[in-house]
Amino acid sequence: MTTLFRRLFVIALIGVTVLAVVPEEAAVVTSGWDKANHFIAFFVLLALLDRAYPAGRFVVFKIAALLGYGILLEIVQSLVAGRDASLLDVGADMVGLAAYALVRPAVLSVLDRLQAGAKE
Repeated sequence: MTTLFRRLFVIALIGVTVLAVVPEEAAVVTSGWDKANHFIAFFVLLALLDRAYPAGRFVVFKIAALLGYGILLEIVQSLVAGRDASLLDVGADMVGLAAYALVRPAVLSVLDRLQAGAKE
């Protein structure tokens, strides 16, 4: 099952990267509010990464890696015509990461039950 989540994580990471570097008007997937886009993207990325590497140290590596990725995206956006970097975007990334960390036990419980049901 971790192989599936690893593949989904890579697909999501590529998707978020593409959406972050194309001009804003060219983005076809959006919530309509940039900060919500960041929140949703980083919540989902952390959820997928957490399931892709369940034995990894949760706080130290996964959150730090995705926060670094978010900062890197903002740097890249500052170089793209029609895009600009924003500390508020990094803040929305952090809120998405924190939200997943808060609901993580419930999410893992549901996923474990779904996985156990699929084996029956």
